[in-house]
Amino acid sequence: MKETNLNLLGHFKKKLNSLFLIFYASFKEESVIKKLKNEKSLKEIESLNNNILLKNPAVVFFRSKLNLEKGKIEKGYNDIEDFEETKYLWEPKKKFNFFLKNQIIPSCRITGSFGNYRTVFAYLYNRINIQKIFSKPKIFIKKYDKITNFFLFRFFKPFLNFNQNSFSYFKNINKIYYHKTPIEITLPYKNKYYPWPVTENLINQHRQKNKNLKFNYFKIEKNYLNKGRELLKKHNLDKYKWYVALHVRESKISDDQSFRNVNPKNYLKSVKKIISKGGLVFRIGNKSMTPLPKLEGLIDYPFSNLNSEFMDIFLAATSKFVIGTSSGFWTAASFFKTPILITNYLPFMDYYSFNHNSIFLPKTVLNEKNQIISIGESYSIKKIGYTHTSKQFLSKKLKVLENTEDEILVSVDEMLNLVSGNNKEKKDFIHLNKKFKNIFFKNNFYNKNRLLPLAHFSSSYINKYL
Repeated sequence: MKETNLNLLGHFKKKLNSLFLIFYASFKEESVIKKLKNEKSLKEIESLNNNILLKNPAVVFFRSKLNLEKGKIEKGYNDIEDFEETKYLWEPKKKFNFFLKNQIIPSCRITGSFGNYRTVFAYLYNRINIQKIFSKPKIFIKKYDKITNFFLFRFFKPFLNFNQNSFSYFKNINKIYYHKTPIEITLPYKNKYYPWPVTENLINQHRQKNKNLKFNYFKIEKNYLNKGRELLKKHNLDKYKWYVALHVRESKISDDQSFRNVNPKNYLKSVKKIISKGGLVFRIGNKSMTPLPKLEGLIDYPFSNLNSEFMDIFLAATSKFVIGTSSGFWTAASFFKTPILITNYLPFMDYYSFNHNSIFLPKTVLNEKNQIISIGESYSIKKIGYTHTSKQFLSKKLKVLENTEDEILVSVDEMLNLVSGNNKEKKDFIHLNKKFKNIFFKNNFYNKNRLLPLAHFSSSYINKYL
């Protein structure tokens, strides 16, 4: 009885605290931010006749975000490219470097979907290694906000000025917009903001040319490696010398991201191939996913006792390679330099996010004449390179097809060769990629930045064009 009363008192205090903070926020928050943060239409911004207000950093951010959501890709990215300059012109009494040093990371990057950490990783690389800014960027989250995978957050936390306090969050509610780094929609390279894959490609080029980096790939500490191995041993899985983590995006909800969904059963041939080579396969996910058939060597991880935040990251970091789709799990593997086979992927421009230890197999996209769209259209921001919602594909009369099980199987074979020692198949695969890239990806630029085709393409994709 006493414990129940204490729980009720705690619940009451939490509710009272929340009501006070909501009232405080409504009083503290600037009207322009309050008005635009939930705005779904560009009309509200376009109707602003105040020249000064249109240069407000918060207005610039919301305008860019909405343009991107509406498919006005070039306009959206052009708006936000000089966001640091926008902040400086808004508050010219402060030095330009003040805004660089005092950036605030949006809280949704660590409390939202799993893949959001991808932007924090690239942001920190640029800040520490390229801009040479060693002060920690701020991040404010509310007291009861849940961090997405706390074990993964451990690797990021030493590089952040982290504040989990509801009062601090609301006290800084305006600064969060005026001093933010807008990495929800773009990423910084040097002092400019570009589309995520553009910046990630430039970062990967920088990484190839520079050593002794102060921020780079993460490593799992020895005690955690031992913990993971002990858990595998406990479940009689230590007889397998290597394993692969597989994540296939599924959703039972039909929404504007449905084009990213995939049928997991199309991966069963590939799963059997990995098992036949002596590997173990962990299908990663949650309990909402379609259960897979029982196979010796396949662990349907969402329904197993192994499932935990720790094991999610342990498997991402220690797999021989990871098979991913248009979802967040592959990003965790990329933080630990795990080779990645990315399948059924869209948008096309994200190809530039991947490094030389990856293989890229996008979905097949057909035009209204049922023809496979050209490489030029696929990787152009002006055309369909950044088409990223079901509505946008429909408006452009494009049909999206999943990879066949045989296309995926070929890609898995190629990945097995790529992560093995030198062999003829590997050399042939690299040669085929070199030929393909020389024809189609020789001189690709974003503004004045040359983009290099670092990742390999699956021959299942290449053979549609050569």
